[in-house]
Parts: sequence; structure tokens; C-alpha cells
Amino acid sequence: AGRIDYAATLFDIRSEIGGVLASLNAWAKEIEVGVSSHILPELEQAYADPRVFRRVLGNLLSNAFKFTPSGAAVTVRAYRGENGYLVFAVSDTGVGIPKERLPGLFAKFSQVPETKNKVRPTSGSGLGLALCKRLVEAQGGKIWLQSELFKGTDVFFTLPEKPPAS
Repeated sequence: AGRIDYAATLFDIRSEIGGVLASLNAWAKEIEVGVSSHILPELEQAYADPRVFRRVLGNLLSNAFKFTPSGAAVTVRAYRGENGYLVFAVSDTGVGIPKERLPGLFAKFSQVPETKNKVRPTSGSGLGLALCKRLVEAQGGKIWLQSELFKGTDVFFTLPEKPPAS
């Protein structure tokens, strides 16, 4: 029905990122894609629904794995942004996305035919990024990406570091 109940709370960034990476580790090894994370040491917590965080991060990593060739790498980064927000980034060294396709990527059913199946057979409905956008924005954050064809893609999203002041 499109209804999701959110339960925002403070959650441990390292634990959640580590859990998502661990759940995808076998796949990364199978396709021979290196995975690493870089979290600024002073960052400890974010304020959002941890289920939403895991879902968004898992989806973005899944996309990165689909379009990153064997021997290449995917990185998760976390750093402090502006105005009390943390920035999370999933970066790959994959096939990238043509510039003319970037504006519509967060729309439902959006796919990039120029890169589909270029690295390995892929499937999907084109709903993943649209769902990520909806989930991130429902938590008070933003999501965007940068990409260069044949060089890779960086997807960024923000979440509050602390609960709103009462």
C-alpha cells in the first residue's frame, strides 16, 4: 500500500555498515569485487530508522556490485556534512552512467540500457533508486549521485546525526 512505519532512533554507524557489508561479503567474493569502508573516527551515530539505513545502503551496494567488474572496487564512506547531517557515499569503479541519463535515475522504473548487462547479467525493475529516494527523504535526508561513463559512480545520501531539537 506504500505505507511504511518509521522508527527513528540513534544507531551505531559502524555496526550497521559492518552488518550490511557482512551480508554481502559472499557475493563480493564470488564476483571478485573488493569492498572497503572509510568512516571518520569521530563519527559514532546517526538518527534515522536503522532498517531504512540498511535497506538503502544494501540497495546502493547491490547496484554498485552489478556494474563493477571483477578486480575493481566498491567503497562505503561516511563523513560529516553540513547543518547536522552525515553524508554516506557508495562509490564504485564500474561502468558509470551516461550524463544524459542522470536526471531521471531516481524515477520509478528508470534503467540505463547502455550499461545493462555490460559487466555481468543483471536483473531488476528500476525501482531501487526511487525507493531509496523515498526512504531517505522520509528520514529528513537527501540523495544524489555523480557518475562518469566508464569511470564509475558515486551515490550520496544524508541523514541527521542527532534527533531534532525539541
